[in-house]
Amino acid sequence: MKSKGDALKKYGIITVILIFIIFVISYFVYVHNVVSAYENIIYPGVKIEEYNVENMTKEQALAFIKEKYDKPLKNNFITLVCKGKEYNIPYNSLNINYNIEEIVEEAFRYGKDQNTRNKFLAIKKPQEKQFTAKFTYDNKPVDEILSTIEKSLNKKAKNASITRKNGKFYITSEISKEEIEKKKIKDQIEDVIISHIGESYKYNIPLEIKEPKITKKKLENINQLIASAKTGYTPSTPARTKNISIATYTNNGILLMPGDEYSFNKIVGDTTADKGYLPATVIIGDKLEQGLGGGICQVSTTLHNAVLKTGIIPTERLNHNMPVGYTELGMDATVAYGTVDYKFKNTLNYPIYIEGAVTDNDVIFNIYSDSSLKSKSYEFSQDIYGKYPISTEYIYDNTIEKGKEKIKNPGSTGYKVKVYRTEYENGEKKDKILLNDDFYKPVKKVIAKGTKAY
Repeated sequence: MKSKGDALKKYGIITVILIFIIFVISYFVYVHNVVSAYENIIYPGVKIEEYNVENMTKEQALAFIKEKYDKPLKNNFITLVCKGKEYNIPYNSLNINYNIEEIVEEAFRYGKDQNTRNKFLAIKKPQEKQFTAKFTYDNKPVDEILSTIEKSLNKKAKNASITRKNGKFYITSEISKEEIEKKKIKDQIEDVIISHIGESYKYNIPLEIKEPKITKKKLENINQLIASAKTGYTPSTPARTKNISIATYTNNGILLMPGDEYSFNKIVGDTTADKGYLPATVIIGDKLEQGLGGGICQVSTTLHNAVLKTGIIPTERLNHNMPVGYTELGMDATVAYGTVDYKFKNTLNYPIYIEGAVTDNDVIFNIYSDSSLKSKSYEFSQDIYGKYPISTEYIYDNTIEKGKEKIKNPGSTGYKVKVYRTEYENGEKKDKILLNDDFYKPVKKVIAKGTKAY
């Protein structure tokens, strides 16, 4: 027979079980009721942009958001401001269409595709969920305004310039490039459309400002004559004199910034008659002939000598086939348009200005740059390590009277020569290098003997 205590114990266990069952059922009923209550309303913590739409029905949220987005657009503007000028873009000209129905539907459905437990947790322990509206708009009014602004505000860059007159330099200041940053402006307008929703808004337009390559400040470093060279010529040959003058003054006023490369052929171009060039003596191979522009090699040679004194080494330079009378062996620089050029790059840290001039007897090139470069100077020496005497060739010519002779080609002695450059800084010897190793071919002297009968 069971004792009274056992019965009470059994009764207690049953009671506990019943209470637990009732609790569980009640909890599930509570969870169900909570979840069911949000079946037709938006979950807590849900926002569309900055607007709180929690606990709203879909219809309420739709009306609420429509009011926020549609109402302010009617009479307001986005105002673009730059340099004291204002440019208005009416909202109603943009035909803005927000995806309100779509975004409200997304907000409403948020959390509703989960299981009951997760739905309950989303309701009772909400985490903020923000939905971003999307929109379309007509960007034609924006493009039209930006086009107007570009015409009004944009500036093309213009380099500073320098000229030399009557022994003085005159510098014209640069103009910096100013350009509106269209992409940034369009991005900002789209941000205003979505974040300010029709509110009148002023936006300071960003201007992209870029200095040109050549500025007044850089050109002000041209303040000292740093190198000069001069070669003499005989003015008794007017055609050659004119050619020299044209080519020299074509090179006058050349500005080279650091890193810029000079090309004689690019500056002077072809020596054509329409430019004023005349036929004069030129060296072609081992012969002296007449050609348009004869004499311009003296211009390239004189410039070469001035350039060397700045410490700049040419990137392209060739000696003549025969020695020339206006400079030392190894110091000449021949040119022939389309085939042989004289080039150098400004390897200095400052811009250089080339001044070319012609006097009655001389070709002169002066090079100006920063005065600090005067601390360096250069000397040049020649080592003639090969000499080839002139040989003579006789030919017969039936156009010359018998017994008479005519020199067809005076010929020239051949040489091998090395040119060295010695560098000094503040008077102290620093370095000595081989600049070039040139060969001047020996040219036969050709004498024609007459065979023509009297």
